Amino acid sequence: ADTYPVVTEPVEGATITTDLQQAQEGQTVTVNIADIAADKQFHSITVVDADNNPVDTTEVVAGEQYTFTMPASAVTVKVVLEDNEPEEGRNHCPDL
Repeated sequence: ADTYPVVTEPVEGATITTDLQQAQEGQTVTVNIADIAADKQFHSITVVDADNNPVDTTEVVAGEQYTFTMPASAVTVKVVLEDNEPEEGRNHCPDL
């Protein structure tokens, strides 16, 4: 059976890995997001096929693990982080 590449776009501030670097159509691919920088937080994940059509992702652990079903083409996994700005006005104890 044909296998297609799973490409992960590097993102500054986190490590994005997939359990498969090549997959057959219909296989489930797991994406793991780790080592997110302290000043960043997970914003979104998108997976697109070779024609830039979106591939549905399923949340396993919010901001950490997602799965998708491999289409019959190469895919690119893109994770977007955003700046993790502390909420102003919350009552929180400063670290002394």
